[in-house]
Amino acid sequence: MLGPPLVLSTTRTGAAPRLGVTVWLALIGSVLLAWAGGAMLFVAQLADSWDHVGQVLVGCVAGLRLIVLGGYGRGLQAGLVALAALSVVALAMLGVRVVVALCRARRHTRAHALTALIAAGESPRGPGGALVIDSAQPAVYCLASRPHTIVVTRAALEALGDHQLHAVMAHEQAHLRGRHHQLLAFTGALSKILPNLRLFTDGATDIARLLEMCADDAAARRHSRDNRGPTR
Repeated sequence: MLGPPLVLSTTRTGAAPRLGVTVWLALIGSVLLAWAGGAMLFVAQLADSWDHVGQVLVGCVAGLRLIVLGGYGRGLQAGLVALAALSVVALAMLGVRVVVALCRARRHTRAHALTALIAAGESPRGPGGALVIDSAQPAVYCLASRPHTIVVTRAALEALGDHQLHAVMAHEQAHLRGRHHQLLAFTGALSKILPNLRLFTDGATDIARLLEMCADDAAARRHSRDNRGPTR
């Protein structure tokens, strides 16, 4: 609850985007691990203390003392088992939904790459083997398929100078080398599955912004900021 506003306030300027992404992933990962660890510890403690589950409850929740003074019946034990089972099932469902979302995103990316390949037809490849598509909309983007694909429209080729085009290609290549698509797919899946938790929704949005800055920095290291060539 407290983490997202604090992290957003420190990453707003984008001064250290890679560090910002690391902080977000550490925060998200720690929460997921805490959930999984809590469920596993609860189940393990319940199994280990099955014969004296009453003493465990008395030690953990003092407010239940009035209930346990009368002894425990099978109903309470069954309730604890059901609670443990629900915890495990909830985490399992979360994991399954994340995997399904990742698989769906992967299939969509592959289909998009195939469509781009068909649209490019016999057109000569662009810089770095990029697919060139006839379109009036200037655009350059990457697709993490097999093999990785960078798509550039003919309008973008006409609008960008040589130096600008190579800088844009370096930006897209940085996305592919850094496997940014995997991070975006994972955080995006969490934000859709748990849309009411700011940790995942704000985290997914800010990580996407910071990854763009990381790719910008990688391109800027390879191409001078001052030699910009003609503008659009």
